[in-house]
Amino acid sequence: MQTNAGAGAVALSWAWFVAGAPTSVLSSWVVDAPSTTLLMQGFHQYGRPVAGGAQPPARPSDALRLATLPLLQGKTRHPYYWAGFSVMGDTR
Repeated sequence: MQTNAGAGAVALSWAWFVAGAPTSVLSSWVVDAPSTTLLMQGFHQYGRPVAGGAQPPARPSDALRLATLPLLQGKTRHPYYWAGFSVMGDTR
């Protein structure tokens, strides 16, 4: 029996790319809402330009990694809370 594990994520990221979004952050499973909120707030904080241009924004893959670090402590340290996300597309 052949499975297409991951085909949905690839198709979804392709659809976003065709629509004009060069990068997507997708989840691989149903995720916890409070920890996802923290993760996405951190992701967008690290990924946006700093006022005044003093520091360039982090690459999407680095922004996701940096946003994950605070979740590695306390009750959200289990991979269920953070490991389901991946950056697809242009990660520069």
